[in-house]
Amino acid sequence: MHRVVPLKFAVATLILGWTLLFTGRAWADAARLVILQTRAQPVPRGLIEALRIQLAGSAEVSELTLPSDVVGLGDAEIERREGTWLLWVEESGGESVVRVLGGSADSQPVTLGPALSDSPELERIVALKVGLLLERPRPRPEPETSRTSRGAFAELRLGASNGGAPRVWLPSVGFAAGPRWASSDWLFEAHGSFALRAELDARSRVGETDVGSTYIGAGARVLRRWSRWAAGPFAEVGLETLRARGIAKDKRRGARQLTAPTTAFGLQLRYSAHENLELCASGGGELWLTRERLELLGTPTVDFGRIRAGAGISAIFLFR
Repeated sequence: MHRVVPLKFAVATLILGWTLLFTGRAWADAARLVILQTRAQPVPRGLIEALRIQLAGSAEVSELTLPSDVVGLGDAEIERREGTWLLWVEESGGESVVRVLGGSADSQPVTLGPALSDSPELERIVALKVGLLLERPRPRPEPETSRTSRGAFAELRLGASNGGAPRVWLPSVGFAAGPRWASSDWLFEAHGSFALRAELDARSRVGETDVGSTYIGAGARVLRRWSRWAAGPFAEVGLETLRARGIAKDKRRGARQLTAPTTAFGLQLRYSAHENLELCASGGGELWLTRERLELLGTPTVDFGRIRAGAGISAIFLFR
């Protein structure tokens, strides 16, 4: 009697992979049955022929001779591909039995019956059992659900707005940060923001005025995602504080400060340049809830209007 040497399933997997590679078939096709045997424990030829007849048209049957005395797969662990079955003969209770294993990674070996080389009827019965096993419907993998991930972001903004009188584009630099929730299809962000607008030099018949502003606000964005791209609307509400300093032609000086509520809305296009970096372009408008005019020494100098057009670019840094 030959010594039983249990085989590592990793070795069997490697050899099995070579065999299926040379068959020229893809892993994802129909079920496959690989017959494992050794010189000391061959699978009866009659059983092999009965299996080929029984599984013709429904499964691929191939043979593999292992470089050991005995096929001793036992109950070891193996990572098997879906739909691949192994069949071999081993000694059990003093007789040779046919065992089969496979179909899924968590399956266990099943004994089908004795391996007798002189019993065609018994071989056909064993082949029929194998056919019934392979015909069992395999559980379909559950569809992947859209998982939501949470994180935070910081955004550096560069923009400009235009409106009121005189009509000039006022550049601005800003910062925003907040939490975000992302799925495979959608992206939602809430944020607080802060911005500084460059000063506007306004001249009138009575003198010169320098006007600057700061902005604080909060908003949200909802974007639809397509691979690396995303697009969607945004909205913000905030307070803008205007500061003006003026000097008249007669050298008199004056200053004024006021705060006005504003809203902003528009669309944003975004590109994911890196796992932790997204680039954005935005366009929209600003609606002032009150119309603000600045007067210098009793003469109107700047009218900010009610609606401003705005555009900007930004870089978003992600923290997961």
